[in-house]
Amino acid sequence: MRNILNLLICKRIILFKFIILSLIISFCGCSTSTNYFLPKKDLIGELESLVYKKNLIESSQSIQNIKAIARTQLVTSYGKDSFRYVIALRHPKDIRIEIMPVNTAYTLAQFTSYNGKAYFIDSTEKKVYEGSSAEDFLKLFLKLPVQDSDLLPLFAGKIPTRFFEEEKLNFYSTSQMNSIVIESANSLYSWKVDKNTFNVEELVIKEPFKKEAVVIARYTDELEVVGSKSKHIIPQKINLTLPKDNIELVMSVNSPKINTKIEDDLYKVKMPDGFEVVEEK
Repeated sequence: MRNILNLLICKRIILFKFIILSLIISFCGCSTSTNYFLPKKDLIGELESLVYKKNLIESSQSIQNIKAIARTQLVTSYGKDSFRYVIALRHPKDIRIEIMPVNTAYTLAQFTSYNGKAYFIDSTEKKVYEGSSAEDFLKLFLKLPVQDSDLLPLFAGKIPTRFFEEEKLNFYSTSQMNSIVIESANSLYSWKVDKNTFNVEELVIKEPFKKEAVVIARYTDELEVVGSKSKHIIPQKINLTLPKDNIELVMSVNSPKINTKIEDDLYKVKMPDGFEVVEEK
């Protein structure tokens, strides 16, 4: 199979690669080192850590869906480009993400996952890639080490609850009074978290062998959004850097809606006329 990622870069659709962790940061710069880490101080005690864990889980579970439009700027060795992302994420794993030019409604690419099926629609190639695993599609087409269930909490500036169930996490104090650092026992994931809002301020994901950073992200400019039952604070600006690929994405979120009803029909894919369907196994 040909290198899909390179194909997307050449077409300037690689933006799609970053929407997922869109979930993330203030301006890191394409020259960020792969040795990047989050500064931490003392290990927090077990009882205090349990309180943080409880609050972080409740904060993550409070957001069940989100719809938003995001203005994005992609910076690569090819230069800079701007796009719009139209995003609809619904707990636990329903995903619809469209990439469009800034000033038109034409869809350049679309990723959808719903009811056990995943689709990647490439409008410039007139192809629809179809498969049964959204997680595999994220890795195959987007080269990102995330699970489909991570996208909603990550975009909302939360820690996915699976990490509290599947990983042993260590909690650390920092030099900043209002922040703590949480790190997985294997050191592959680390988060800097605001102790008041329980929102992620910074995220680092490392690859398992050399322990080099593959994703570095920061969330900034918090935005208060009124949901169906309560108010939520989410990041308005998400900046993402992939150091090994020398790529940087800056995303500004507009008009988010949280915990409003999203109909199933939004996630049902209609095959475009004249597109070749490619089944991925």
